[in-house]
Amino acid sequence: MASDSANSNRKLSSEAETLFQSAESYFNAQQFKDAEQAYKKALDLNPTFKDALLGLGSVQLNLGQLENAVASFKAAVALAPDDADGYFYLGNALDDLGKNDDAIAAIEKAISLKPDFAEAHLALGFIYFRIGNQTGLRKQYDILKNLDDDFAKQLSTVIS
Repeated sequence: MASDSANSNRKLSSEAETLFQSAESYFNAQQFKDAEQAYKKALDLNPTFKDALLGLGSVQLNLGQLENAVASFKAAVALAPDDADGYFYLGNALDDLGKNDDAIAAIEKAISLKPDFAEAHLALGFIYFRIGNQTGLRKQYDILKNLDDDFAKQLSTVIS
């Protein structure tokens, strides 16, 4: 009996993975509505599929469903609290909503989990620029000079 349950779980996991791969293909082709449906179907089969939650959140961002994207990213970080990418995506969604303090906190969490996360330092630098925090902006620029020259150059365009 336990063997039947294990086989059933493997089958569901395999089906969820197949749907996830389809969703990724749709996403890469910018077929966001199809991607959204495939991610949701994968999550129906496996509600704890973190990568499907991240993908769904990314689709929702592209579709302008910002609150839904935040909810998807929050669910992903709840499942994987040590995943820097989840916090980074959450921070970007919160930034898009204009929730600067929450966005900064999420991106700082991503950086605390992965200090060499250059893209997160860049995003944080631009948030600091938009809110007029020159000290924070310069700090991110200084960090990026050691991590990624191209990102440092992008940030240097807004330093006064």
